[in-house]
Amino acid sequence: MPVKNPVDYYPAMEKHGPALAYKHVIEALHDDPEVDGMIVHLFAGFGIWSLNMKEILSSIRKPYKPILFWLIGPDKGRESTRLTLEEEGWPTFLEIHRTVKVMASLFEPLKRRIRRPEVSKLDFPTPGVFKELAGQEDKQRTMILDEHESKKWFETLGLRVVKEAVIKDMGGALKAAEEMGYPAVLKGRVAGQVHKTEAGLVKLNLQNADQVRSAYEAMLALNPRPTTFLVQPMLKGDLELIIGIMRDPSFGPAAMLGLGGVRAEVYKDVVFRLVPLNPVEIFEMASDLKGHVLLNGYRGSTPVNMESLANWLIKLGGLAMTFEKIQEIDVNPLLIVDGEPVAVDATIILRSDFHS
Repeated sequence: MPVKNPVDYYPAMEKHGPALAYKHVIEALHDDPEVDGMIVHLFAGFGIWSLNMKEILSSIRKPYKPILFWLIGPDKGRESTRLTLEEEGWPTFLEIHRTVKVMASLFEPLKRRIRRPEVSKLDFPTPGVFKELAGQEDKQRTMILDEHESKKWFETLGLRVVKEAVIKDMGGALKAAEEMGYPAVLKGRVAGQVHKTEAGLVKLNLQNADQVRSAYEAMLALNPRPTTFLVQPMLKGDLELIIGIMRDPSFGPAAMLGLGGVRAEVYKDVVFRLVPLNPVEIFEMASDLKGHVLLNGYRGSTPVNMESLANWLIKLGGLAMTFEKIQEIDVNPLLIVDGEPVAVDATIILRSDFHS
């Protein structure tokens, strides 16, 4: 094994096989007084990777140091390995960020004595929508929250979202559009429907009451038909971005930033970073976009307020790390209005396959 990277045991696995390499490395680290605990990155699969973990760990004697296992590999092989380890009392995890979080908590008193730079620390309010989210942990089904429900969470975090009214009938639509002012936007709400534009559930730039009425009637003819509607003002922005969070099955939540709107799937100009993030990393994300010049102000448009954009990504990342039921957050478009990001549409997906 290379001296500069002594716990990289792959060279030993190539020569002696994974079972023997894992056994000796875990024993050596467990016996080393300089090591307080370990995270074992374990590929659980078939063939030579079908490991007898009970045998590998048989020589580890009490008192045990904290040993946590981060499992990757095919579901079938991984599940049998997980069951074997947990039957023997060894904690297993499928996401590295959860593994590290648990390990850190075991040494919390020590950690408090060590000064570390703050990365994206975020205190979430507990009442209201976040209490509702915590309650979703017990529901054994994937749940898609539409833009109105999603944006309630963003507002709780102090993030700017488009003004909107939930209405149930034609009269409510006409009244809300009149109060907000024309041009207006009408959106139909159908449970579980993510791509509303393709489904005919979004009508933009409605200039008067007659156009609102026509848009409303057209949506009532759809199958499935909306149960309620949203009325919003038609905002004018200089740029449409897409931001969000995607939870990787092994590495946990990652933040996404890209050019957005209806062209997001055409341009595919997006970049990703694992969370938590700090503002410097977010500025680097923006610089990595092919269309990064658009964020600096293009042909007279107002430059994007990068501190506000960083605030969005930091808080969404913190939200996903705080509530691990969140599988995905999608804000598209995040409209840039006079340089400031405003969420116009959004979706949050809560996952059903939640376990450690």
